[in-house]
Amino acid sequence: MTISDKAEAALRQSLPVFINSFNQLTYLRDTVNWFSDHGFRNVSVLDNASRYGPLLAYFETEDFNNCATLVALGQNIGPRGSLIQAQASIPPNAPFIFTDPDLVLPTPPDPLFLTRMFGWGRRFGKIKVGLALDVSDGEEFKDVRLSAVFNNRTIREWERKFWRHAVEENIYQAAVDTTFFLHVPPDDPTTKTLEDYGKRQARVPALRIATPGFIAKHRPWYVNDGQSDDERSFYVNQVSTLATWNNDAKNAISS
Repeated sequence: MTISDKAEAALRQSLPVFINSFNQLTYLRDTVNWFSDHGFRNVSVLDNASRYGPLLAYFETEDFNNCATLVALGQNIGPRGSLIQAQASIPPNAPFIFTDPDLVLPTPPDPLFLTRMFGWGRRFGKIKVGLALDVSDGEEFKDVRLSAVFNNRTIREWERKFWRHAVEENIYQAAVDTTFFLHVPPDDPTTKTLEDYGKRQARVPALRIATPGFIAKHRPWYVNDGQSDDERSFYVNQVSTLATWNNDAKNAISS
């Protein structure tokens, strides 16, 4: 093992990882397993008062507790509220990963996954470094359009804007919300950053990485999303405010 390999392994073992959770067993279990399989050892699941029985049972299993720590939030504060809670639990402006659970994460990830993400963030002065979302297989997406606030675009049409502003090959300047990102503190501790992401996601300087080993798939876009009908129906009926295209998806399911 080289020095760089050892440094990467140490980063994966120590870096705090926070996964937002709400009533989605399949997605969450796969995400927890991905982190465990790739050497991440400081993983917390922030659960937003889930009520899905199979998910609650999973939290009691040895498989889960060997890979992650459950943080029961006691109420549904949403992914951005969970992000605020995550930040509050670690030293100010410390590095961390935050992610929603509904991704197919890159398998395998780049061997220097974290090392390179930190490097890109520092090189381009961005404190938020995320993964690009694959839109190359749009023919496999569900036939839904984003709500009127997004001009009734298809998923693929909406996502194209995140692939426009390249700062170098396969590295794009683009907003990242609560989809998988690494918070990269600036080297100069006096540099002002947005300590509290909160509702100001689009204002946070960010990159999306689209090189092999850093591209994810957003599972709810796909017809074959991996969930059972029961799990999917339970989730959409529990969500009080559905963002983006999920409003249309919920209407399609309930109609």
